[in-house]
Amino acid sequence: MTDIHYMKSTCLFLCLILSASLSLPLIADELTDRQYSVTEARKKYDLEKTRYEDATMLVNAQKQRVAEDQALLKSRQKQQAVAKASMDKAKAKLDKANRQLKQTWKKGQH
Repeated sequence: MTDIHYMKSTCLFLCLILSASLSLPLIADELTDRQYSVTEARKKYDLEKTRYEDATMLVNAQKQRVAEDQALLKSRQKQQAVAKASMDKAKAKLDKANRQLKQTWKKGQH
């Protein structure tokens, strides 16, 4: 009875080893395929992350330029306002001088 029990367990053990050895190449192939998928997904992610970072850098640089342009615009608008006020004063003086000249001409003609 012990010999039969020993043969059964040996046979079972050999069947398990045979089954495992037959499925190992399938598992190895599946692992290889999965590792390849992970590698490709990582490459795609890295590429898209780089694209995002590049786009973000461009957006931030553009925002900086816009802010600088806004500051420059405000400065130039202030210069424009000062120049307009000065021009308006000069125009008023010119108009006054023209009126006085006309009055002098009118006096000289009488």
